[in-house]
Amino acid sequence: MSQQLAHITPAHAKIARRRILTAAELMLAHAASIHYSMGADRWEGISKKLVATHGQYPKHADCSSTLSWMYWQALYNTFGVRDIVNGEHWQGGFTGSMARHGEHIIPRVGHLRVGDALLYGRGPDYEHTAIYIGGGMCFSHGSEPGPFKLEIGYRTDLAVARRYIPA
Repeated sequence: MSQQLAHITPAHAKIARRRILTAAELMLAHAASIHYSMGADRWEGISKKLVATHGQYPKHADCSSTLSWMYWQALYNTFGVRDIVNGEHWQGGFTGSMARHGEHIIPRVGHLRVGDALLYGRGPDYEHTAIYIGGGMCFSHGSEPGPFKLEIGYRTDLAVARRYIPA
């Protein structure tokens, strides 16, 4: 566990996971107004300091920027934790940089906790990431009609999972 996470208690981890669920629920409720983007605007969630508990969410994002925004809210905006997700000071990243950080977790329901990142495709950089929201379900935003709430096996190429929020 990194020095940054040493001060995250189990109670803090519970809050962080709840913030991830709040962000996922908000984005699912407003899916029609969210657009898939691979441009610079995909980082607006963090750059504009949007906070789901205030009803704010990014309207332009891709899979990795969406998850990075969710973790930014849950870890940095709440507890001041540095960027342990992408290692880019909350300024950028992609699915491959997410794969190089966090704790490796077996991507099966019994091993996953809310907030674990799911990586799909071939490594080392993988093709897509989604976030586990419990009950065998994930939140995924990887195309224009999304985001979606889906079973974690909606893609047959689920490869690994990464944990950034400690137990």
